[in-house]
Amino acid sequence: MYRMNNYWSKTIFSLIVLFSFVGCSHAKDKSALKEIKASEIIRTINKGKDVSIVNAIIYDDLDFTTVEDQAVSATNEVTVQIPRQIYFQDCVFMGRVSTYERMTRIKSRFPIYKKVHFGGEVCFYNCDFRKALNFNEATVDGNLNFTQTQFNDTTTFNHILVNGTQSQFVKINANNEFSFVYSTVRGNLNFMDAQFQDKLSFSGLTAQNLILNNTQIEKSLDLSNMTLLGILQFNYSQCKGEAFLSYSKFFDRVSINETSFESDLSLEASYFYGMVKMNKSSFANKISTQGAIFIEVPEMNEIKRNNEEPILIETRPASTIQIN
Repeated sequence: MYRMNNYWSKTIFSLIVLFSFVGCSHAKDKSALKEIKASEIIRTINKGKDVSIVNAIIYDDLDFTTVEDQAVSATNEVTVQIPRQIYFQDCVFMGRVSTYERMTRIKSRFPIYKKVHFGGEVCFYNCDFRKALNFNEATVDGNLNFTQTQFNDTTTFNHILVNGTQSQFVKINANNEFSFVYSTVRGNLNFMDAQFQDKLSFSGLTAQNLILNNTQIEKSLDLSNMTLLGILQFNYSQCKGEAFLSYSKFFDRVSINETSFESDLSLEASYFYGMVKMNKSSFANKISTQGAIFIEVPEMNEIKRNNEEPILIETRPASTIQIN
């Protein structure tokens, strides 16, 4: 009996010690998060310094349009200049983050638009945005990196220009609508291993290469009106809503292998200059190719289809296609 009690005493003591260490570790991690007000970040930028913040909670709205270095770039446009590097890692943003503002002027029909020009790298690595992120109309001269970041509200990167060669959105998770509409990316745009719980749109995007391998899209995907100078990779992925690859120009390979489409897929009026591969993919509903032009007959080996309507493929030699 004594041995049994001694055994349980040691066991309970060990568990108490273990949970004590776990509790201390958790408390340490929590206390390690610095509390910073958004206004402090703006003051750092106004002093002409790089922003480099790790393990912090940022309170209040972070509005980059409030930086002091501003210049009138057009009759109704103001450009905010941020020439230094912006770097956040393992940070939580409790307020909204924005790079664009539309201001109404008194006694004038024309509003003023404030846009932000980042002269260096912009990085939000493994961060958590609790409210909306509005990165619209921004210009980024360096690379753009949001790897492993969580977006909990509406997220927009519309009408932006990225001059860097690598824009990374690997392993992001977006819980609300996410858009990258009518933007220009000079280099590669990588969304590998990303998860989207709502609508995803790249409509009107111009980029070099777009990587969407191993992505999960719970609602619709819009790749319409795009100009892709390099390759599109959309392999090993799942799209539960409608998918639109219509009215776009793909000047290199399009790879959509082992991807599942659970609603309609539209390739209408798109121009495919390179080889299109859709091997081992599954299509629950209709595949529409009306008006689409292919240089070569697409590879569609071992595909699975619930809709037995024929897929009409129109091919033309490259020399006969006029590029507008």
